[in-house]
Amino acid sequence: MNKLFYIFLLLLFPLSALGQTSLEDADALYADGNYTAARKIYVKYKNNAEVTIKYKNCQELKAMYDLALEAFNKGLIKTAEKYCDVILDRNPSDPNAIQLKKNVAEEIKKKQEIREKEFEEARSQCSLEKLQEFKKKYSKQAEQVARADALIEDISMWNKAKSLNTRDAYSSYLSQTKTQFFADEAKSLIGQIDSETQWAKIKGSRNLLSYSNYLSNYKQYSRHIEEAEASINLLTAVNKYSDGNLGEAYFLFSTAKQSSLVTFTYRDEEMYQECLHYYKYSQLDNNASESQLMAYLRDYPNSKYCNEVSSRIAVIKAGKLNYSSSSVEKEQAMSYAKTEYSKQYVQGELNRCRKEKRQFNRRTYGPTLTVGLGIDAGFADGLFELGGGLNLRIGRFNHFANLTIGVGYKVFTDYADKRNNSEKESKEFSFEDFTLYSGRLYIPVNLKLNLIKLGDGCRLYIGGGAEYSIGLNKAKIELIDNTDLMKNGIFSYYPQIGLNSRHIDFSIYYKMYQNMYNHVYKTYITDKIWKSNNYIGGKFICYF
Repeated sequence: MNKLFYIFLLLLFPLSALGQTSLEDADALYADGNYTAARKIYVKYKNNAEVTIKYKNCQELKAMYDLALEAFNKGLIKTAEKYCDVILDRNPSDPNAIQLKKNVAEEIKKKQEIREKEFEEARSQCSLEKLQEFKKKYSKQAEQVARADALIEDISMWNKAKSLNTRDAYSSYLSQTKTQFFADEAKSLIGQIDSETQWAKIKGSRNLLSYSNYLSNYKQYSRHIEEAEASINLLTAVNKYSDGNLGEAYFLFSTAKQSSLVTFTYRDEEMYQECLHYYKYSQLDNNASESQLMAYLRDYPNSKYCNEVSSRIAVIKAGKLNYSSSSVEKEQAMSYAKTEYSKQYVQGELNRCRKEKRQFNRRTYGPTLTVGLGIDAGFADGLFELGGGLNLRIGRFNHFANLTIGVGYKVFTDYADKRNNSEKESKEFSFEDFTLYSGRLYIPVNLKLNLIKLGDGCRLYIGGGAEYSIGLNKAKIELIDNTDLMKNGIFSYYPQIGLNSRHIDFSIYYKMYQNMYNHVYKTYITDKIWKSNNYIGGKFICYF
């Protein structure tokens, strides 16, 4: 008996385990929405009340899914959506129902997008005809029909307001519209009308606050923004000018001037020019060049800063002067000096140049007064004069004119040929052949005018001279003792030509004496001597 019991238990256990595994598989198939396969397993356990319920659910959910899929394929989206909701309510994990629900949602979204596109197209075109077509197409959708009717009514009101084009008409539309479709445009048009009305009141005024308030209230509506901003810039510039802030005023004036919509009065133009002159002057810093300063004078000749700029030019020009600068350059530097400081500065620079010029001339051409030793020799038909002495030159050799004054001693002698015939044939010359007639102290004065520059160190000149001499020892005649053949005081003059340098002066002259012999002794003097009043000679002076 016991053996039969244990055999029964062994047989029962595998069957129970097999049955338990099959139910779990059925439940898994049920959860996956595989109702046909799950039902085949559930049918084996009809005696189990819980399994029986699941079996029936499999039949119903399978039928519902088939109906949902059929409705979806026929385009009955709402019907398909309802079946999916029932299925998911009873089996939330059904993947087929979940996927179909997603497909339904996407299809609903597409249809909504198409509908909204059609509606927006009709609304954007304000087409009553298309709105009527929209109503007809979606006549079963009360919400869409109501929306189309509201827009049709709104368009009719808007068209009426537009035809009147008055502030009251647009305000009436805003108070009656349900869709508010044209509300922004209506508000904009009201703003434009109000801006035009207000602009007519303030245009041309000189009230800065009026223009500022206008921009605050109507900037998004008005077509006069540029003119209003230009007017604000102009009036602000006038205020800045009054406060003495010419720099900021210049930029505001310039900005306003760029607009052709604002008109400058004569006084506005005056203030602008003054600010312009100030700004351009402020750009001339301490390192401004002469060309920049000259450009300012050229461009703004009526500026009140011209004297300052001109004086700065004078200082620059004066700083460039040196000993070799021309008189025109010096005069030009002084002509630009307008302030007292600049005049004193330029005068100081001119004094410096003169000092440098003197130093240069002293180094190059020597001092103004120079002393030298000279030799003077002349010849006239057998008579000779020979002298030498000190000379004082007043003026440098390179000056156009210089004066020479001297003092020296000279002798007049006659060349008497005392040789016999044999000696004459030898042609030898001896100082014994000269007879001293007179020794005299003479004072020459010469004025020389330079004609040609022969390099930096030499000048070719012409000039004239005069000479006065006093007898120191007498020119005697053998027949008469204690007599002087020549007058005591003799005057002569002569033209000359020569070369002049710092240390050397050489000239050739033609000297003419005035009655150098005593007339009472004419009978004792040969005609040759008597007529020898004109000498050709040369002079050589060496200056220290």
